[in-house]
Amino acid sequence: MSNNDKSLDLIHKLIEVNKERISGYEKAAEATEAIDADIRSMFMRMALQSRQFIKEIKQHVATLGKVAHDTGALALTIRAAVSDLTTEISSQNRKMLLDFCLYIEQGAKQAYDIILNALEEKNIPVPEVAILVKTQRIKISKSLSSLQSFALQ
Repeated sequence: MSNNDKSLDLIHKLIEVNKERISGYEKAAEATEAIDADIRSMFMRMALQSRQFIKEIKQHVATLGKVAHDTGALALTIRAAVSDLTTEISSQNRKMLLDFCLYIEQGAKQAYDIILNALEEKNIPVPEVAILVKTQRIKISKSLSSLQSFALQ
Protein backbone atom coordinates (compact mmCIF):
# COMPACT_ATOMS: atom_id res chain seq x y z
CA MET A 1 0.00 0.00 0.00
CA SER A 2 1.46 3.37 -1.01
CA ASN A 3 1.84 6.29 1.39
CA ASN A 4 -0.94 8.11 -0.44
CA ASP A 5 -3.26 5.11 0.06
CA LYS A 6 -2.36 4.92 3.76
CA SER A 7 -3.03 8.61 4.22
CA LEU A 8 -6.25 8.26 2.23
CA ASP A 9 -7.52 5.60 4.64
CA LEU A 10 -6.86 7.95 7.56
CA ILE A 11 -8.47 10.87 5.76
CA HIS A 12 -11.65 8.85 5.20
CA LYS A 13 -11.85 8.40 8.97
CA LEU A 14 -11.75 12.19 9.35
CA ILE A 15 -14.73 12.50 7.03
CA GLU A 16 -16.65 10.10 9.30
CA VAL A 17 -15.67 12.06 12.42
CA ASN A 18 -16.88 15.30 10.89
CA LYS A 19 -20.16 13.78 9.71
CA GLU A 20 -20.71 12.67 13.30
CA ARG A 21 -20.02 16.21 14.52
CA ILE A 22 -22.49 17.64 12.00
CA SER A 23 -25.20 15.21 13.04
CA GLY A 24 -24.64 15.78 16.74
CA TYR A 25 -24.56 19.56 16.52
CA GLU A 26 -27.57 19.80 14.25
CA LYS A 27 -29.57 17.61 16.64
CA ALA A 28 -28.33 19.69 19.57
CA ALA A 29 -29.39 22.91 17.80
CA GLU A 30 -32.84 21.43 17.14
CA ALA A 31 -33.15 20.44 20.79
CA THR A 32 -32.11 23.87 22.05
CA GLU A 33 -34.96 26.03 23.22
CA ALA A 34 -35.54 29.42 21.61
CA ILE A 35 -34.33 31.26 24.70
CA ASP A 36 -30.91 29.66 24.23
CA ALA A 37 -30.15 31.34 20.90
CA ASP A 38 -26.52 31.79 21.94
CA ILE A 39 -25.75 28.08 22.17
CA ARG A 40 -27.96 27.24 19.20
CA SER A 41 -25.83 29.63 17.13
CA MET A 42 -22.65 28.02 18.46
CA PHE A 43 -23.91 24.53 17.59
CA MET A 44 -24.75 25.62 14.05
CA ARG A 45 -21.29 27.22 13.67
CA MET A 46 -19.67 23.95 14.76
CA ALA A 47 -21.75 21.95 12.26
CA LEU A 48 -20.73 24.45 9.57
CA GLN A 49 -17.10 24.08 10.66
CA SER A 50 -17.29 20.33 10.08
CA ARG A 51 -18.83 20.87 6.65
CA GLN A 52 -15.87 23.09 5.83
CA PHE A 53 -13.46 20.45 7.18
CA ILE A 54 -15.03 17.81 4.92
CA LYS A 55 -14.73 20.17 1.95
CA GLU A 56 -11.03 20.75 2.73
CA ILE A 57 -10.43 17.02 3.15
CA LYS A 58 -12.10 16.22 -0.17
CA GLN A 59 -10.08 18.93 -1.92
CA HIS A 60 -6.91 17.44 -0.49
CA VAL A 61 -7.90 13.96 -1.60
CA ALA A 62 -8.45 15.31 -5.12
CA THR A 63 -4.86 16.61 -5.17
CA LEU A 64 -3.77 13.01 -4.55
CA GLY A 65 -5.70 12.01 -7.66
CA LYS A 66 -8.30 10.11 -5.64
CA VAL A 67 -11.98 10.50 -4.80
CA ALA A 68 -13.00 10.82 -1.15
CA HIS A 69 -15.68 8.49 0.12
CA ASP A 70 -16.98 7.29 3.42
CA THR A 71 -18.28 3.95 4.47
CA GLY A 72 -21.04 5.46 6.54
CA ALA A 73 -21.47 2.35 8.67
CA LEU A 74 -20.03 3.76 11.88
CA ALA A 75 -21.58 7.15 11.29
CA LEU A 76 -25.06 5.72 10.79
CA THR A 77 -24.85 3.85 14.08
CA ILE A 78 -23.63 6.92 15.92
CA ARG A 79 -26.21 9.18 14.26
CA ALA A 80 -29.01 6.89 15.41
CA ALA A 81 -27.69 7.02 18.98
CA VAL A 82 -27.28 10.80 18.76
CA SER A 83 -30.85 11.18 17.56
CA ASP A 84 -32.23 9.15 20.45
CA LEU A 85 -30.05 10.85 23.02
CA THR A 86 -30.76 14.42 21.94
CA THR A 87 -34.49 13.72 22.07
CA GLU A 88 -34.05 12.65 25.68
CA ILE A 89 -31.80 15.60 26.52
CA SER A 90 -34.02 18.21 24.88
CA SER A 91 -36.64 17.56 27.47
CA GLN A 92 -34.07 18.09 30.22
CA ASN A 93 -31.89 21.19 30.39
CA ARG A 94 -29.17 23.32 28.87
CA LYS A 95 -26.38 21.80 30.97
CA MET A 96 -27.15 18.27 29.82
CA LEU A 97 -27.18 19.42 26.20
CA LEU A 98 -23.82 21.16 26.63
CA ASP A 99 -22.38 18.08 28.35
CA PHE A 100 -23.54 15.97 25.41
CA CYS A 101 -21.83 18.35 22.97
CA LEU A 102 -18.66 18.36 25.07
CA TYR A 103 -18.65 14.59 24.69
CA ILE A 104 -18.94 14.94 20.89
CA GLU A 105 -16.13 17.46 20.73
CA GLN A 106 -13.82 15.53 23.05
CA GLY A 107 -14.38 12.46 20.86
CA ALA A 108 -13.55 14.44 17.71
CA LYS A 109 -10.39 15.82 19.30
CA GLN A 110 -9.37 12.33 20.38
CA ALA A 111 -9.99 10.97 16.86
CA TYR A 112 -7.78 13.68 15.38
CA ASP A 113 -5.06 12.85 17.94
CA ILE A 114 -5.25 9.15 17.02
CA ILE A 115 -4.97 9.94 13.32
CA LEU A 116 -2.04 12.30 13.88
CA ASN A 117 -0.27 9.59 15.89
CA ALA A 118 -1.00 7.04 13.16
CA LEU A 119 0.51 9.35 10.55
CA GLU A 120 3.67 9.64 12.66
CA GLU A 121 3.87 5.94 13.59
CA LYS A 122 3.41 4.77 10.01
CA ASN A 123 5.99 7.32 8.81
CA ILE A 124 3.67 8.57 6.11
CA PRO A 125 5.68 11.31 4.42
CA VAL A 126 2.75 13.32 3.10
CA PRO A 127 3.24 16.62 4.93
CA GLU A 128 0.08 18.16 3.47
CA VAL A 129 -2.01 15.55 5.28
CA ALA A 130 -0.34 16.22 8.62
CA ILE A 131 -0.71 19.99 8.17
CA LEU A 132 -4.40 19.64 7.32
CA VAL A 133 -5.08 17.35 10.28
CA LYS A 134 -3.12 19.57 12.71
CA THR A 135 -4.89 22.71 11.52
CA GLN A 136 -8.33 21.15 11.87
CA ARG A 137 -7.41 19.70 15.27
CA ILE A 138 -6.44 23.17 16.52
CA LYS A 139 -9.84 24.49 15.41
CA ILE A 140 -11.59 21.62 17.17
CA SER A 141 -9.63 22.42 20.35
CA LYS A 142 -10.86 26.02 20.12
CA SER A 143 -14.44 24.80 19.67
CA LEU A 144 -14.00 22.55 22.69
CA SER A 145 -12.81 25.54 24.72
CA SER A 146 -15.86 27.53 23.65
CA LEU A 147 -18.14 24.71 24.73
CA GLN A 148 -16.35 24.42 28.05
CA SER A 149 -16.84 28.18 28.62
CA PHE A 150 -20.58 27.84 28.01
CA ALA A 151 -20.77 24.77 30.26
CA LEU A 152 -19.25 26.74 33.15
CA GLN A 153 -21.88 29.50 32.93
